[in-house]
Amino acid sequence: MTSQTHRNEALIEYLLGKLTSDRLEAMEQRILLDDDFHREIEIAENELLDSYVHGKLEAEDRRLFESNFLASVPRRQKLWFALALKRKIDSEGISQHQAHGGASVYRYAFALAASILLAGTLGLINYRLTRQLKEEHAQASILNQELEDARRYNSSLPSNAWASQDAVVLASLLPGVSRGEKLQEIRVPAGIRAVQFSLQVPADLHDEVRVELLNDASQVITAVSGIRPQNIGNHNLIVITLARENLPNGNYFLKIGARQSNSIQLRYSFKIQSL
Repeated sequence: MTSQTHRNEALIEYLLGKLTSDRLEAMEQRILLDDDFHREIEIAENELLDSYVHGKLEAEDRRLFESNFLASVPRRQKLWFALALKRKIDSEGISQHQAHGGASVYRYAFALAASILLAGTLGLINYRLTRQLKEEHAQASILNQELEDARRYNSSLPSNAWASQDAVVLASLLPGVSRGEKLQEIRVPAGIRAVQFSLQVPADLHDEVRVELLNDASQVITAVSGIRPQNIGNHNLIVITLARENLPNGNYFLKIGARQSNSIQLRYSFKIQSL
């Protein structure tokens, strides 16, 4: 078996949720840091969708596909389009076969048209999702500005004013940071005892989750389990408060894993800076 075959099998195992926690974390780290590898994952997703649509998956892989792979809303949308396209091609293929005696040239033409149409459809989906992500980033920027204004107001208060307050800094984070993108900086004034994070999660995530705080070397500092998302301001959020003693100056990321699905793994990168 070639190394390329082993590689493809590893990608399929990742997409179906078969990997152990160690292999899963290594895979996600590479996806985050390697753009070419991320594109390989996208290609493997399309191949897995095609196998499912054409009934080529074994029973166990089909079950994992439906329970793990389809936990993502964009993937369910891709599957819907792929199934609709297959039904269209199948129906037109039958009519052409009846009209022209089943000439292979027509089957080839329909297969080529299907490939072009599918590529266009997936491109449109990707464009819409990218635009939606940019809008959410814009909303997050507005919220961060409001939090920054509140921080400046609080820092202008007398030092003894914190005695009557919770002494907590608020931070709102979105999952994922692209390569080369500057980490979101959370500024922590003196006297702050904790940082409260509001983490945006997919709208269809309702299970209890485990949140881990990791340092820049991917070492777990602390973890909290049994947290459920909350609907706040039309957003599905995980809210978690971490003690300041666990957050000295440096780079960190929060990792969310759903208890009911190994395929849901979200990361939120940030930087702590004292004032």
